[in-house]
Amino acid sequence: MHLDLKSTIRRYYQIWLETNNLYSQWAEQHGITINTLLVLYMVRNTERCTQTDLCRILMLPKQTVNSILKNLESRGYVSQQTDSADRRSKIIIFSPEGRDYAEHVLAELYEAESEAFNAMSPEEVNGLISHSGAYLRHFRKAAHQ
Repeated sequence: MHLDLKSTIRRYYQIWLETNNLYSQWAEQHGITINTLLVLYMVRNTERCTQTDLCRILMLPKQTVNSILKNLESRGYVSQQTDSADRRSKIIIFSPEGRDYAEHVLAELYEAESEAFNAMSPEEVNGLISHSGAYLRHFRKAAHQ
């Protein structure tokens, strides 16, 4: 099979950018930024999450993450506690209100994502996951050459 790689890569970028834009629009419709949404997701789904972790994993500047955390702190949603294993790090902890808030926001997002996946056949879902993983593996290898 012969692929027009430039067209394929352009199409891939178009889909990737449209997907990211949809997540950003969804977050804005719920009164937050895409970066705040990602921080909520990471704090909720990471056992021991620090600001350094967020910067590294989300590829966000320290100032951006710090601003998001300060906003969440001012709303009473998170606090930062010194990590007993590394006193230079602070672990981000949800307050009960913050956990409820994150659960509510992320449950609504999960609903939309579930609706999209449920509209797909099992083969399409498995193909999406499998092919995305394959692309990631091959791109990681190519990018490190």
